[in-house]
Amino acid sequence: MHRRRPTRVLLVEDNDVYARTLECIFLASDTVEVVGRGRDGAEGVGLAFALEPDCVLMDLSMPVIDGVEATRAIRSRLPLIRVVILTSSDDPDDRARARSAGAVSYLTKGCSLRELESAVTRGRAPRSVPARSQAVPATELAAS
Repeated sequence: MHRRRPTRVLLVEDNDVYARTLECIFLASDTVEVVGRGRDGAEGVGLAFALEPDCVLMDLSMPVIDGVEATRAIRSRLPLIRVVILTSSDDPDDRARARSAGAVSYLTKGCSLRELESAVTRGRAPRSVPARSQAVPATELAAS
C-alpha cells in the first residue's frame, strides 16, 4: 500500500504560545507536517509564496496585515493553496469576510483536534494537479 505524504502546513499565528502548541500537536501527527510559521499576515503571505504549502492555517487578528487580507493575497496568486482560518472570533461577519477572501474552512480556537486536523487535511490536491503557481480559472475551482 502506498503511503501518502503528509499535508504540508504553514502556520500564521502571532501568539507564540498558541503557535508552539499547534506545532507540538502536529508533530505527533503522521498526516500533517508544519513547514513554516509566519508571525503576522505579511510574513505569512511571503512564506506562502516561497514555500507553496498545501494548506495555510491562518489567524484572523494579526499585526501588519490581518488574516482576511493575507488570505485574499495568497488565494489570488496561488489559488490551489487551501487557507483554513483558526481564530477566537465566532462573529458571523468575520466568518463571511474570511469566506469571501477565499478561506475554505473557518474554525474557532475551541474546536476539537479532530476538527482541526480534518480541516487542514481535507481536500488536499493529489500529486497530479498542475503546479500551484499556474493559474486555475475560478470556474474550474468551483467545479471541484
